[in-house]
Amino acid sequence: MKKPEKVLSASETLEILSKQWATKQDIQRLAYVGDSKASEMAKEITTMVNKKLPKGLYPMAIVKDYLGIDINYLKKVERG
Repeated sequence: MKKPEKVLSASETLEILSKQWATKQDIQRLAYVGDSKASEMAKEITTMVNKKLPKGLYPMAIVKDYLGIDINYLKKVERG
């Protein structure tokens, strides 16, 4: 899959972040990268967790930290 067509809005980002687990497609959308780069990121996240994870799922809290996403800022922007 190629790079997502558009950058996510604050509300779209928060909607994805509200889940417990992220998929590779979620990582792709959040980081605005293509499939290959999302796969590299997923491998790095798996290494960071250093535990057995469900196949194709990554802890959203780790993904958020890895990508440096500021939830408070997103909420502030969403409110206007």
